[in-house]
Amino acid sequence: MLYFDSAWRYASPAEIPSEIIEAILTKVIAPAPFDGARQDLLENFKRRFAHAQGQTASRSSSESWAESDLHGYMRGAAANAPLFVEALHDALMDLYGRNPLLGTPPWAHVNGVLAPSGYAIQPPQSRRWPSRVTGASSTDRAISRRRGERACSAIAGRIREPVEQR
Repeated sequence: MLYFDSAWRYASPAEIPSEIIEAILTKVIAPAPFDGARQDLLENFKRRFAHAQGQTASRSSSESWAESDLHGYMRGAAANAPLFVEALHDALMDLYGRNPLLGTPPWAHVNGVLAPSGYAIQPPQSRRWPSRVTGASSTDRAISRRRGERACSAIAGRIREPVEQR
C-alpha cells in the first residue's frame, strides 16, 4: 500500500497513458524474476490491477489468457493513475515477499518507466525492499505527483513536497 492524498482514490487526478501501460508490461513485468510458472507471475499482477478498479480476477485458463486479461485490467486501472501505481507497487512487493532472494526491479528503473506519466514511487529510506510492510519503513513509501501541485503524502505527520520535474 502506498500513502497519498485519499481524495485521489475517489476522484482521479490523471490517467496513465497507454504507452506507459505497454512500457510497464515490457520493461518491468516481463523481465521480473519469478520462481514458478510465468502464468503465476501474470496472475499476481492481474489480481492487483483488478483490485485497483474494484474488481476481482479469476485464474485464467492459460498463460496467454492471463497476459491478455492482465492487459485489460491494466487499461481499466489506468483511469486512476495513483491506484495504477499502487497496484504496480503492491504486485512487486508480493513478488519480493514470495522470494526475496530473486530480487525485483530497482526503484530507479520502475520510476524511469513511470516518469512520463508524472508519477513516481518514493522508495523506503533503506535501499532494499522490505520483506513486510511494518514499522517505520511502511510510512516512508509514498506516491507523488511531479506536475507542480502539492503531493499530499502524509509521511510521519508532514506534507512532502512534490519531486521537481527535470
